[in-house]
Parts: sequence; C-alpha cells; structure tokens
Amino acid sequence: FVAVGMVLQARFSGEWPRWWPLLRRVVPLVSSAVLAVVVLGVWIVTRLDTIKAVLDTVYPGRRIQFAGALDYDGIVSTFGAPFAGALQNGVAQGLGPNQSEAAAPFMTVVFLVPLLVWLLVRSVTAARAAGSVRRLDWTVLSILVVLTVLWLFLLIPGWTPIADLLGLTRSTDYRLRLAFDLLAVVSVGVAVSRLDRDRVRARWWVALAGGLVAGASVVCTWYALRHGQEPALAAAAHWKVVSVLVVVAVVLVALRLVVPGVAALLVATLLVGLGVNPLYRGVFELPEDTKAGRAIEAIEAKDPDAQWVGV
Repeated sequence: FVAVGMVLQARFSGEWPRWWPLLRRVVPLVSSAVLAVVVLGVWIVTRLDTIKAVLDTVYPGRRIQFAGALDYDGIVSTFGAPFAGALQNGVAQGLGPNQSEAAAPFMTVVFLVPLLVWLLVRSVTAARAAGSVRRLDWTVLSILVVLTVLWLFLLIPGWTPIADLLGLTRSTDYRLRLAFDLLAVVSVGVAVSRLDRDRVRARWWVALAGGLVAGASVVCTWYALRHGQEPALAAAAHWKVVSVLVVVAVVLVALRLVVPGVAALLVATLLVGLGVNPLYRGVFELPEDTKAGRAIEAIEAKDPDAQWVGV
C-alpha cells in the first residue's frame, strides 16, 4: 500500500507528469519482485509435500485470527516496548505469555501520527495557496491508511472475511505488531524527507502532540502493569530512561533535529534490545538448557532414524 502511495505521489505531484517514465523507473523493482516470486515458487514446488503436511495441521496450518481479537492485555503488550528489559530477565508476565510473544516494537509510527497528519494537511493547503490543482501527499496518506487498517483489524470485530482477503487473518495479533515496526521505519524516513524537502519544521504544538502521545502510552502501560501487580514492571530495567528517550526522539524528529532524534531512539532501542538482537539465540536453547531437550538429544544419538510425533 505504501509503495502504491509512492507511485501515485510521483505521478500526481508533477515529478513525473506521464505514466511511462515513472513505470520505466520501477521496472527494476518489479523485475526483482517477479524473480523473487519465481524463486519462492521453485522452493514451494520442491517442498510441496512438507508444506501440505504443515497446512493440514491445526497449528499453524488452519489457524485464523479473527478481527477484533486484541484485548486489554494485548493492548498493554503492544505498547510495552519501554518495559521490554524485563524479558531479558526472564520475566514476561504482564507483557505476554512468553518472551517471544511479549516482544513489541517502539510504536513510533503511532507517535508520529500528529506529524503525519500535519504534513498531509500542509500538502493540501500549500497547493491551494499556489493556485494549483489540489493534490494530496499520497505517500503520507498511504501510511495513515495502512496504520488505520491495522488498528481496525486488531480492535473492531465483524469483518474477518474482508480481512482474510488482505491476509491479515494469517497472523496472531501479537505477531501482527511487526507491521508497526516496518511502518515505523517508513514513517520516520518519509516524515524527515518531507521536512527536509520543504526546509521546514513542524509547528511546536505538532511536535509536542507527538511527544504527549508517546508519554501517554508509557503512563497508561505503567499504570496497567502496576494496577495488575505484574512482575514485568519490577523486572524492567531502564524503563524510565527509555521512555524519556522515546518521547524526546519523537519531538526532535518533528522539529527536524534528525540526528539527535534518531540517536535518542537508537539508544532507547539498545537499552532494551542490545542483548537480544542480533545476539539473540532463543529464549531457551532446548538441547542444552532443558531436561527434555537433553533427553531428546540422547535418544536421537542412539536412534538417528527415530520418528517424533507432537501431541
């Protein structure tokens, strides 16, 4: 959706007045996508029996996530990134069923919504002031549309068949939050590029609004964990520092102070994830860290052709 928005932006903004030059520029990208599909197709064909066996299972082959499945605990977990230090201490209670499911990205794209909306409105008003045809910033609009669709799927029940057509039902609500991670990268890049292109800074109230959204999410998550007496709150390291850094980063990016803003976000990320990514090997190394894993390894050593059945 964001890629479509970028194409529409290039076409209708006047950067590419005709379709053919624009389409010619995206031919390498489309060709790469086609080649990737061919490679994936070959991989599927050569492993079709295994894929069929997996898809015939209840988990994960026939698992469908219904629209509106995100509950109160799921919302707390979604905004729980500042408290993710607890996960490295082996504590997930309050943030999710386990460390993997409890992991959440910084919801930067949500915190930048005031800035994105301001950029969208500004693109319209600037075009009107210049006496030109009204044009939207299609890239910014596409980010907001995708973000809205994600939240609608997570919170609003009753439209699962439509969501199924979009492929949203094929992931759990906990794992779907990876989409927010991708949108965060895109939203920061697009917002900074628009501010740099026009050599402007967001209004002070726009920047503060983003900071308030970020700060409110931390306060609400903290209250939920404290009210529920969840162990994750006590086990979370540096969550106060991380929270301040995220709020400051959002405000600085909106004010076009990109380097210190991104640096603050990077430090916050390292404080909660330095020992996880890219050094993460697993919550448990089953063959070494668990009694069951060691027992399986011993059986495998004696009988390499053993057939295992999961119940």
